[in-house]
Amino acid sequence: MGTLKVQVKGNLTTDFSGYFFSGEMNMTDYDLEDRLLDRKAAAKFLSVSPETLAVWDCTKRYDLKPIRLGSRAVRYRLSTLEKFVEAHMTP
Repeated sequence: MGTLKVQVKGNLTTDFSGYFFSGEMNMTDYDLEDRLLDRKAAAKFLSVSPETLAVWDCTKRYDLKPIRLGSRAVRYRLSTLEKFVEAHMTP
């Protein structure tokens, strides 16, 4: 197994050695901003409960562009969530 270390926003470095990849992998080919988060992780990122996020999706209160995988699984793009936070920040 090769070594894969990824730096995401600032000084946070995560080591993914031996998890999914064999050999060396160049992460410049991938856009880490478009990682998909499940509802629980997205809710934590937004500091709301998963239930609140589900209500927002159901009522279309905010268009977070949920991605449906099958009949139950929902994912959110990190880049969309970051834009939402920036747009709804209060000074």
